[in-house]
Amino acid sequence: MKTNVVVVDRSVRMALGSLLLASPLLELHTYPYNLLGLVLIGTALVGFCPIYRAVSAIASALGLSANATPAKSGAKRTWA
Repeated sequence: MKTNVVVVDRSVRMALGSLLLASPLLELHTYPYNLLGLVLIGTALVGFCPIYRAVSAIASALGLSANATPAKSGAKRTWA
């Protein structure tokens, strides 16, 4: 499986997921936050996010690019 989550995103996901899993310690006893924390940590460990893949597929079907770097004039366009 190809990874689609960059290092910075993985670090943020791990930190936020850990905070959400620690929510019972902060007396925030809400199940959805704990579940979200598990999902964030899981995607950080694996390095793959299915939502990113779905958004990328939709964008490419619409002819859009997720590449934030604009192409130079006259340069051949590449898709990320």
